[in-house]
Amino acid sequence: MNQIIDIKKFDGQSENLEKSAYKSIIYCFSGSLSCVDGQNNVEITKNQLLIIPKNVAVSLSGNKFTATQVTIKDATIQTDKIAKIDDLDGNPIAFCVNEICKYIDQLKPQDEIILNALGGLMSGYVTANLGKSGVNGLSEEIKRTLTKNVGNCDFKIDEYLKSLPLNTDYLKKLFKKQTGFTPHEYLTKLRFDKAKIMLSGTDRFNYTIKQVAYQCGYQDALYFSRLFKKKFSYSPKDYTHRFDKKVKKKVVGSLVENDV
Repeated sequence: MNQIIDIKKFDGQSENLEKSAYKSIIYCFSGSLSCVDGQNNVEITKNQLLIIPKNVAVSLSGNKFTATQVTIKDATIQTDKIAKIDDLDGNPIAFCVNEICKYIDQLKPQDEIILNALGGLMSGYVTANLGKSGVNGLSEEIKRTLTKNVGNCDFKIDEYLKSLPLNTDYLKKLFKKQTGFTPHEYLTKLRFDKAKIMLSGTDRFNYTIKQVAYQCGYQDALYFSRLFKKKFSYSPKDYTHRFDKKVKKKVVGSLVENDV
């Protein structure tokens, strides 16, 4: 996947790009660039890029621009329409494009491995910033996956993060920047939120602590209880009884207030 098969450099000249069976990105290194696909006109400037989907013909024009188009076979970038995004902090996509240009100009057999790695890295960075609207698309995908696995004791969060198209450490920092939590913290929050609901709901006395732990993704009830107490200063059992006392106090207060 994400195999780099071609590059093309633009230097201020208008261009008509034919439909292609592959996706590509067009990175603007200077000036401003306008891209028209017959219906839409999208403009980018320095350190911005366009994602051109399969089978879309476009016309490029602009003002004193330099840009590079990278064509990618089996791209993992998920978009079916022209998309405009900014490069990430430190311009890692620009770095990837420049490195790709160095290798593909004088391609040697041993360079294909490096070239494909660069293609995967670049596609990962693009995916991380695609559809950004407060929280980027990749962060939303992680949130959905973590929510889905709240009660899955076999879910390995580190293995899941390693399967995503970005360096894991960078991904953790990106997720925290967008959500305020690391992926591990976010999953723990989801699990404890569910635990509190189970321990304070109408069926709270029908669950054993082991059952609550298991349904919240913890096979070891003792470990779950230690984490819960560390976070809330009460054991799960004490939390249930403390909540029950609050409910009774509120009910009694309501009865007195209404002279029942």
